Amino acid sequence: MKNDKFKHALLLLFCLVFNSLVAQNQKYFSQHLTQSEGLPQNSINKLLFTNYGFLWMATEDGLVRYDGVNFKVFSMFSQSIIKNDRFKSIIKDKNDVVYVYNSIGKQYIINENKLSINDLSPSFYHLNGLHPSNNKFNSVLQKSNPFKLAPLPFHVMAVNDSLMLASRAKSIVLFKGNKIIDTLKFMHKQLASFFIWNNNYFIFSKDGVIYKIEISNKYKLSLIKITSFNKDARLLYKVFFKHSNQVFVTHNNIVYKLNLEKRQFILEPIYTSISKEEIISDIDVHEEHGIVAIGTLTNGIYLLRPNHFSYMRNKLNAPNYNQSGQHFAFTLYSDSLIVTAQKQIFNGEYCQTLIDFNKPLSQEVIDEHNGYIYFAKQGDIISYHPPTKIFKNVVKTTSGDVSVISHWGDTLFCADQRYLYITHHNKIITKYAHSNAKNQVRINDVLKISDTIYLATSSGLLVYNQKQNNLKKYREDLSIRSLSIYENNIFLCTFGNGIVVFDKHKFYQLNYDALGLLSKSHVTLSDSMGRFWIGTNNGLYVMCYLDVLRRIKDTSYTINYTKYDKQNGLLSAEFNGGKKPSAIVDKNGLFYFSTMSGIVYFNPYVVSKIYKNVPIFIDEFKINDRPFLYDGKEINISRDESKSLINIHFATPYWKNKENEVLFYNVEGPLKFGGRISLSNPVINISYLPSGQYKILIFKTNGFDDQIQQIEFTVNIQKQYYEFWWFWIFVVTLLASLIILSVYLYNLSLLKQKQMLESVVKRRTQDLEISNQMLLASEGELKQTVAVKSKLVSIISHDIVTPLKFMSMVTQSNLDKEPDIKGLLTDVQITTGRLYQNAQNILNWIKYQDKRITTVYEAVSLYALVQDVGDLLRHATQINQNVFINDIDPDVIIKTDKTIMVILLQNIIANSVKYSKQSQIKVSYSGIGHSHLIEIADTGQGIAPQILHQITQTLTGTYNKQEISKEIDSSNTGLGYVIISELSKLIEVTIKLESTVGHGTKVTLYWKGYD
Repeated sequence: MKNDKFKHALLLLFCLVFNSLVAQNQKYFSQHLTQSEGLPQNSINKLLFTNYGFLWMATEDGLVRYDGVNFKVFSMFSQSIIKNDRFKSIIKDKNDVVYVYNSIGKQYIINENKLSINDLSPSFYHLNGLHPSNNKFNSVLQKSNPFKLAPLPFHVMAVNDSLMLASRAKSIVLFKGNKIIDTLKFMHKQLASFFIWNNNYFIFSKDGVIYKIEISNKYKLSLIKITSFNKDARLLYKVFFKHSNQVFVTHNNIVYKLNLEKRQFILEPIYTSISKEEIISDIDVHEEHGIVAIGTLTNGIYLLRPNHFSYMRNKLNAPNYNQSGQHFAFTLYSDSLIVTAQKQIFNGEYCQTLIDFNKPLSQEVIDEHNGYIYFAKQGDIISYHPPTKIFKNVVKTTSGDVSVISHWGDTLFCADQRYLYITHHNKIITKYAHSNAKNQVRINDVLKISDTIYLATSSGLLVYNQKQNNLKKYREDLSIRSLSIYENNIFLCTFGNGIVVFDKHKFYQLNYDALGLLSKSHVTLSDSMGRFWIGTNNGLYVMCYLDVLRRIKDTSYTINYTKYDKQNGLLSAEFNGGKKPSAIVDKNGLFYFSTMSGIVYFNPYVVSKIYKNVPIFIDEFKINDRPFLYDGKEINISRDESKSLINIHFATPYWKNKENEVLFYNVEGPLKFGGRISLSNPVINISYLPSGQYKILIFKTNGFDDQIQQIEFTVNIQKQYYEFWWFWIFVVTLLASLIILSVYLYNLSLLKQKQMLESVVKRRTQDLEISNQMLLASEGELKQTVAVKSKLVSIISHDIVTPLKFMSMVTQSNLDKEPDIKGLLTDVQITTGRLYQNAQNILNWIKYQDKRITTVYEAVSLYALVQDVGDLLRHATQINQNVFINDIDPDVIIKTDKTIMVILLQNIIANSVKYSKQSQIKVSYSGIGHSHLIEIADTGQGIAPQILHQITQTLTGTYNKQEISKEIDSSNTGLGYVIISELSKLIEVTIKLESTVGHGTKVTLYWKGYD
């Protein structure tokens, strides 16, 4: 803890010393603001920086406020209290109250975001100096000239609340209260200005002489000559004083800053680029940032911003010096010299010498160790000793094009596009191939932590473990330019993906800046305050490590960046680091970065100096595009359904890069939302808020000290009449009354309908009684019909089918016994067989129509089933001289309804037997998986197309069932095919019939098997 305090004390001391040195020899870069940048016009009479950092300008076209980004004009068009836009003077008293005067003498007081008017008689408007704070004295000064002071403009200097110095012709007058207590002759052309330096009072004459003003205890004035400037007497001096020890002088249109050295004042020139035709009207300085504002009467204002960025450059007119600024890699030698990979040695700001080495060296690789500088010449590592100017080859690699060099004690590490080399005392002790000949990887940077070596490459991160001698690859989609470590987190600068943090084998992508320019990053340096300075293709960015930790913990957290580029004094916003090393810190804490304009160096603790914790000011509050008087506490708004829009215009001083966005807002209430606000248009538009109370918070971060400045106010969106409880009670009561009335009317209507229905029901009941009697009679007839149907089925099955079957069997058995009647019996047998089959079909059809046939699935031998049908039809087969072939494997077992399958096969095979002569009837089976297929094919005469069409219609179910009762002809499309069609549906069998006249007929049965 003590060490940390000691370090912070040293750091503070260093910053103070550095700040004093900078103050003594401050460099500036200029910014010119005119009408094209937003000024109402280019004539500036007076200007002044207020404590909060706004720059106020009195112009001929209104009073202008500049916050570092935007101009706001206070004029007759925007402020009702302003009656004349020609503002002449701005002056501040010792209590920092700012007064403004216009050409008709009206006095206004500036309150940063608004004006207030002092209702006094016309006053002087060309006051210069420090305004008194005594209210009585102010009030006397506002009246007509009671002291007969010098013609306007005149100068005043408040000594305290009761004493004031003023000019009158060639005299200096001392006032106490409202009385003149002493007068002193001033023997020079004219007073230029009073000013204060280290609590002493001085006077500067227009011909360049400075006197110290002494005020005795008895209030007597005396002058002591301090300094006399021997400048061109024909050109008068103008002096501008606003703050203690901040005095600016112009002479011959050169702007000087007054400094005190060895009890003598000196003039330090700070700006010489104002043309002789321009008239400098006023000068003031922003004390916190050191920004000097120079107002002119014809050409707007010039802003001189402190430039804390310096460049190492070659001495002018030095022979044989390379003026190229593209320093990719450089290193620090002996705590004072900067040595670049271009063989340049810088001692301080200028290049002192060049390394005398004619052979080509790499312009990207350099390192320093033990007083030696190490370069790479393709595949060789060369050491150089500046005192002796001796070169020596120390390491020779095998492949060449070394892209990184780094020393770890006496161990040297280098790498090329194929191998890693680790040497000790200039001998290679480890050689490891990180890529192959076809896929070579360029290594840009190396970082060693214990026994692990991290390598930044153009194709991701390589991690080499020395103990295990293995290499792992991570994120080959990243083009990594450099590596750095901070508190065990490794920061990867990538070209295209910004900053990526590698922590515990996980990668965390940091968000880009608002414009996404941070994506092309090269190198980072960290300071002792936990800030990271990032060199990119688009400027120098700074972020806070605490924000990085928040981002790692919560990926939705947005990191804020501060950007520095040409607007902050950099010669070039394009940094070109990414080689090892291309950014270093010297023993004094100065940072060095490589840029396209050379090596830039600066003190990070001075450059990052932030503006003090200034508040945010509400400029204007509008509701539905109408200005609303805002008292800073609570706002009550009656919501307009057609247009509910809130506009909040605000301002806050911001003198850094205007591309940095540091403003945010949150709205909390029935709706919750928020967002970022651009400084170039600091307006929040909130629309269509439901009624309720909302807390609106506008806040900003003030740099890296984790402070937040904010304003907060409450907005009450008043309810509409329909949102109040009494309105809904009224609505509910009204609805209840309407419902009750509707129910009453409805019940009344129901009573009438009931009476009508009773009469209708009475008539309907009589009709139903008659219909019931008719139904009872029909029921008896239906029972009789059903009985007849059942009896018919029994008769067919017993009294017709049985005798027919018996006749067929008898004739068949007597065919061989009685040769003489063989022919007759054969005809009888055929006829009875047909009758038997038709009767059997009729029976089956009646059973199907009566839904008495149900499916029962069982395992069946298909061969036996077909064989039984063939045996039944054997005699008919022999009579027609047909050959029946059962080509089914006896081992085939199928699961189906046996009864229905027998009926289907019997009808199909019987048709083939009966209508084919001297043909072959073949039954075959094929099964694939759960699919089954039976083919019944004959070589008979075939079926005529017309009959085939009718049979196909019957099988597909498109026949007219009413026609079946008209004609049952088995030779046509009779009942057999109807039975086949109907029964096949019960067991989900698809039947297809194909026939060609003269070539036979084929019937196919196809179905999916059952498990």
